[in-house]
Amino acid sequence: MMNPNNIFLKARSFAFSSAVYLFAVSPAAGSDEDQVLQVPSADGTEIRVVINAPIDQVHRGTVLLVPGTGPFDEDAYFGRSGTERDFLFRDLSQAMNRAGLTTVRFAKRGVLCSPRGGVEGASYADCLDPDILITQTSLSFAQDVATAYGAGQDTGGSCLIVLGHSEGFLASARAIEEGLIQPAALIGLTPVLESPKDVLHWQGTERNVDALRQMDIDGDGRITDQEIRDAYLSSRISGVGSVEAFLGDGGYWTEEILDALQDYHRAFHEYRRARALGHNPRELYSSGGVPGGSYEWWQQWFIDERPVIDRLTGFDGAIRLFFGDRDSQTPHERQLAALQASQVDVPPENIVVFSGLGHGLGENSTYGPMDIVARDDVVAAVVSLSQQECP
Repeated sequence: MMNPNNIFLKARSFAFSSAVYLFAVSPAAGSDEDQVLQVPSADGTEIRVVINAPIDQVHRGTVLLVPGTGPFDEDAYFGRSGTERDFLFRDLSQAMNRAGLTTVRFAKRGVLCSPRGGVEGASYADCLDPDILITQTSLSFAQDVATAYGAGQDTGGSCLIVLGHSEGFLASARAIEEGLIQPAALIGLTPVLESPKDVLHWQGTERNVDALRQMDIDGDGRITDQEIRDAYLSSRISGVGSVEAFLGDGGYWTEEILDALQDYHRAFHEYRRARALGHNPRELYSSGGVPGGSYEWWQQWFIDERPVIDRLTGFDGAIRLFFGDRDSQTPHERQLAALQASQVDVPPENIVVFSGLGHGLGENSTYGPMDIVARDDVVAAVVSLSQQECP
């Protein structure tokens, strides 16, 4: 029989893992052909912007790539393959350059080089400047998007398409709503469409337990360790923690024990919320000793109830959305429900849900590298939008 005391130890481990997407990091890379600019943002903070021209010099459009949550540089390391394709935005940029697109990328403020968190490469301490990171707020992220957008315009890209990954879609939508940018089209790569509060609440209180329930293949009300091992790699939690972290104490989970586990998740999420809101918004927020921005930025994930998609009610450009059906961070069912409840019209043909792919549109539920077919579909969509919207 499962030891009830161990439920809460395992529950706390699950709860801490729920914010995995908040601190994925990226190592630096560049080439002699990169055009690297240091551009002051609205508050004077310099943002590193990298612009790459089409390989064949036939310009078919300009696209700005906006990274999601975490201290990403312009290459956006977000993979687990051990190959160059782990650099999500560099790989996507190169594919776009081959297709005749000019790409604009930027390092998030406070990211001086490229931390990999103890893997080979520079350390967090070497690469992250807390004095700059503390200035990252929900608004400053949108202003930095506008800064990179302006740099793209200055290089001859008068008609830009913006692609936002995960929280990058939120920052882009906020920049559009604030009148900071006017892109011809907006692309969401596994974007947040529901409210920041709702997506973090789902991650912290429902995701892991729901995934375990779905592993009850024979429907007998007991999720055995073997069922978990069999279903783990194709589940939404494969990128959240090791399979061992989800095994039952005693060899199985029951519905009763999972109910107790979910109750603990909810209580622990409220504890995290109270702690977050107890800080001055101007303080530096850190997770596991890694600085991540101001507390104002972190607090939005507990209090901002406005669906992200509602920020685009006044946007008259085209919107294209790409999801994976195994996404551990922004599940497509919830995001599309938010879209359906909004006043924003996105035709069904502009929404793609890739089977078997996760948050980085790769086989892992959280990380990349991007599936090559999915990547090429995204590139083709940008080329098509550019031809339609930027004649």
